[in-house]
Amino acid sequence: MFSRLAKRAAVLAVISACAMGVSVTPSSAAGEHTFTPQQPSYNGNDPRGNFSAQIKYSGDKLQWGWQLSTATAAPATGLMTERADLYCNGRSVAHDSHPGVSPRYFVHASASLGSRMTSCKWDLKVHETFPIGRGTRTIDLDFPFVVTLV
Repeated sequence: MFSRLAKRAAVLAVISACAMGVSVTPSSAAGEHTFTPQQPSYNGNDPRGNFSAQIKYSGDKLQWGWQLSTATAAPATGLMTERADLYCNGRSVAHDSHPGVSPRYFVHASASLGSRMTSCKWDLKVHETFPIGRGTRTIDLDFPFVVTLV
């Protein structure tokens, strides 16, 4: 039989584990996805949700979307806040945010990559938080990628 203190410690451990962010695993073994004209899109599913991205070569643009799974969003007791930042070689070049949206909202955005399109090691970082029964849940998505012309 567990004491109240042991039960509380177990509950806090579970809440802490659920609140930790996990990164999307890109398709390449090197830890980053490579977009090419032949393969301009990416779609990744994991238990937390579905992430998709594509490069519009004709406009030097990244388009992406991310939606939490029903199971991930289920504990939410309120609205979610989302923040996304796009980095080129470690420097922030674009920002997007959606305050006060449903945790099941399909977060999506686009960003111009411009003349830097093929000269950067890109990294899209998405940070989402929403209230749960006892605290806050945080979901972090990290999608490193490069864009090539071959």
